[in-house]
Amino acid sequence: MALYIFDDDNAARRFMVQPPRGNLTSPPSDPQYDCHRLAAGRYVIHLYSPYCRGTAVLDVLESAVNEAAGAFVISSSPPGAPPGPTADPVSRVPPADAVLPPEPADVSIDDIADAIPELTPAEIAAVAGTAGGAALLGSLLLLGASGTRREEVLDSIRDLLRGRLPEDPFEAWKRTYEALGWKYSEKNGVATFDPVDGARNEAGEVWSSAKGGFVRADDAPVPTAAPPRDGDVNDRGEVWSDYSRGWVGRNTYEQDQASKAWLADKAQRDLADMQHPDADVADLHRQIAETRRERQAMETFFDARQKLSDALEQQRQREFADGPLSATRSGLFDDIDRRLEDMATRRDFEAGLGDMASLADVIGQQMRDTYKPTYTYRDAVLDTALQTGALAADVFVTKGLASSALGSTLAMRDAVREGADTTGMLLAGAKAAATDYLFGKAAHLGGGYAVEAWTATRRAAGGFTDEVANITGSFRRSHVAGDLVEAAKRNLVALDAGVQRDASGRMRASLSDVLEVQRNPNQVRLLKQQGSLQTQDAFNHTLRNEVYKPHDQMLLERLRQSTPELADRKLMVHEFRTPGKTANPINTDRDFRVLVQDDAGKWIEVPKAKWEQHSNDVFGELTFLDPSKCPKGMNPAEQKAWWAEQHGHTPTDRAFREASRDYSDQTIDAFGRRTQIETPRIAELKDIASKADDIAAGRIPPPAQPVRLADPQALAQQFHEKVTGNLRRGDPFEAIAQAKKGVETLDAVHKAYGAQRLPIGELPANLRSAMDAVAKSNLPAQADAAALAAFEDTLRGHGFRSLEDFSGKLSSQFEALKWAK
Repeated sequence: MALYIFDDDNAARRFMVQPPRGNLTSPPSDPQYDCHRLAAGRYVIHLYSPYCRGTAVLDVLESAVNEAAGAFVISSSPPGAPPGPTADPVSRVPPADAVLPPEPADVSIDDIADAIPELTPAEIAAVAGTAGGAALLGSLLLLGASGTRREEVLDSIRDLLRGRLPEDPFEAWKRTYEALGWKYSEKNGVATFDPVDGARNEAGEVWSSAKGGFVRADDAPVPTAAPPRDGDVNDRGEVWSDYSRGWVGRNTYEQDQASKAWLADKAQRDLADMQHPDADVADLHRQIAETRRERQAMETFFDARQKLSDALEQQRQREFADGPLSATRSGLFDDIDRRLEDMATRRDFEAGLGDMASLADVIGQQMRDTYKPTYTYRDAVLDTALQTGALAADVFVTKGLASSALGSTLAMRDAVREGADTTGMLLAGAKAAATDYLFGKAAHLGGGYAVEAWTATRRAAGGFTDEVANITGSFRRSHVAGDLVEAAKRNLVALDAGVQRDASGRMRASLSDVLEVQRNPNQVRLLKQQGSLQTQDAFNHTLRNEVYKPHDQMLLERLRQSTPELADRKLMVHEFRTPGKTANPINTDRDFRVLVQDDAGKWIEVPKAKWEQHSNDVFGELTFLDPSKCPKGMNPAEQKAWWAEQHGHTPTDRAFREASRDYSDQTIDAFGRRTQIETPRIAELKDIASKADDIAAGRIPPPAQPVRLADPQALAQQFHEKVTGNLRRGDPFEAIAQAKKGVETLDAVHKAYGAQRLPIGELPANLRSAMDAVAKSNLPAQADAAALAAFEDTLRGHGFRSLEDFSGKLSSQFEALKWAK
């Protein structure tokens, strides 16, 4: 292909009358493959190609030359008439009768440079455009076939022909910031711009080194935006969520609000549960308290009776040493001794303590140093009757005043008998009134301590009440613990007896026996530690194949039906399990969630609010829910949730109060989407704790960025809920097991913080001692009522009223870590 350029339009038209054939260096050849086309007035396109048989290619080339030369051609001759029938089918020539200028001497062209030695810039551009069009001819055809518009391609070619090259982005960026007055620098192949005094930003603000930032032109500081509040919407349409602590999508914000509402409602329900305990549990507590009082009263009764009997005999021997006793005096001692013996045959020990209190006063009067044995049997009978009545009045009505008045009267009478004057009589009455008032007060607060009348003045009413409450509470928990141990033994024996092989040859247990064991974590733990492998396999096989697997299938089916956006998605139930050491791992409870696979192939949590009710419905159906065993006042949905919780069947997600963010492998990204985390935060901290010694010795470096708890308050709530939740269920052994986990986790977090030199302070000495006692306790593994009572005494010895009190103090240490910056 060639492009001929002539001095003017006439020269080009004369050339087209009889154009040369063949290419520029070869002899003439087949005219069907040799064609010419006049373009832009003084340009002729010469193409030697099989494509000459059609006009499409020449049309494209002519259009390219016309557009390329258009900017340089001021005027051109009008196109000639169409060629005649004998003319070249693709060559355009002037009419036959046209007056043509004289023909040049030689029109044979071997080299275009020799023929036209001087080319103008316009001619060079035309040549370049034509050559580029020929070189890209194949590309044009392919682009056209692929749908690219020819106008787009020609626009790009035209820009190139006119010298309009695209600007280098780096140069544009550099020119922009230099114009704004920024300082340019390069280091290690990296170009940077830094603001200097007087430099401006795109908003027109001026950089001030003194103020450390951009300020307005009038030196007014740049206003700082107020922190977002819950529900605020930004320019991208995202909503600020206090729950997620960031900007989230509208759907995620609504889910966060639903989670907050659910947590508040759940807290109210839990409070209602605690305020309205199950009638059976309340009755059991009453029976335990009554048994505790009866046993304490019996022990106190016999102890007091022995003390009074010994005191009476001591007084008898003392008086006998001075001489033989009179019949009246001996009769008094015999009557009191007989009364003490008769009291031992009664079963109402609390009433017996009341009667014994009056005898204690009589014996105490006999043992006073100033007492004269003019006190006769008749006086004793009268005084006993009066003081018994006064004691009864103290217990039920006067709270000590009756005993005070009567004691004062009797003391004054004795003083008169001894010859005291009026002042001595009044002083004796006042002393007796003070002593007997405290005696009567003790009788009102608890008959168990009233028998020691002579020591009543040493007992403060408040301290006495606390002591009674502590003793009663310990006995109640010990009694419950004993019942739990005995029930566990019975249930495990029943489970083992019902094991048999099913049709497939697998070991199977009775589902009712399995559920009875499974509802108590301590029983499941005993099964793992003491049960035979055959019984463990039967328990695990029955629970999974008759409850868990059908539950998961039915749950996902109902979720797809109720949630259209999940109908065609891949769903799965993911269970949080502790890896077992045997072939039949058994967990004391089951925490699980529902996951959906997103478009990227990752498994993301489905909010619990979408499927929890389905789960509770299915679990109740599969485990024979009995509403009569649920606490009174619950609606059907609450009964199903309570039933699942009692069996350790716990639906969860990142909003669950037992599911701390630090244990979660899910999070919310900046766009409000749930994403997966490779390593939960608590696992990172435990890994750092395991390397703390190497970090301290300098063998390995600490993390480049400090690793802290994401939400210390939520973690504190998680462990406290695990302890108190099991106490509400009546299982102190599982509560201790959860407290041990809390102690281990707090120690690991403290060790990790220390390795990173994060300030954490010192634990209180009594809490540290109590934590060590909890960590060393073997109660979760070997449940024992006596050991439980001793464990609670140990906690009280360290200053904690109960395990719940200890859990609260332990949780506060987790929450305090939010200040470790």
